[in-house]
Amino acid sequence: MDVLLRLGPECNQKCLFCNVTHCDRLSTKQAIDWIRNIPKNIYILSITGGEPTLRKDLFLVIREASKIDSIKFVNLQTNATMASYKKYVKKLKQSGLDRAFVAFHSHDEVISNKLTMSNLWDKTVKGIKNLLNAKIPVTLNPVINKLTYKLIPRYVQFVKKEFPGIEAISFSCVQPHGNAWNNRWIIPRYSEVLPYLKKALDYCYKNKIKFFNPYCGFPMCF
Repeated sequence: MDVLLRLGPECNQKCLFCNVTHCDRLSTKQAIDWIRNIPKNIYILSITGGEPTLRKDLFLVIREASKIDSIKFVNLQTNATMASYKKYVKKLKQSGLDRAFVAFHSHDEVISNKLTMSNLWDKTVKGIKNLLNAKIPVTLNPVINKLTYKLIPRYVQFVKKEFPGIEAISFSCVQPHGNAWNNRWIIPRYSEVLPYLKKALDYCYKNKIKFFNPYCGFPMCF
């Protein structure tokens, strides 16, 4: 089994489709106590937020998680902007981080910055490359939306060119609550997305890019 440890709501982006509606900020002690009391049947721990890399105690939290024998993988859910600094990535690796799950929503810088209401696309790209160079496996998590669904085939082509060592792509779709509910125009119909997604998946299959349909992905009937 896997489980999320949500450290707090702080984030350096404000995604139009963010579905985190409420999130208490855990103290360092609360986070460590939670880890030390984790059930034995949990073998993947994903640390998330908000943006967990904004926490100064993140390295400590990762180290504590890596000490638990039953936890086989410590995963970090992040936008990877802090990973644009090589020293930061080195500290993540030394702390015991096993893999990263990176929110990378568009290969197009203008669209990405509009979606995240930030100017951090270039830092995310650099962060992904730094993680890969440090031998930290990376899965990309694009949230498919009204601004990006027609560009999914180009997205996977960009991934193959720029991130050849990527572990997988997790194709998510917008969950209609939180910011996404306030920006309902951002939610596409499944039927609109389907032909573009199929083309992208065919490309992934032919080019041996692993992909999967997560819990927040598309209904199996599609």
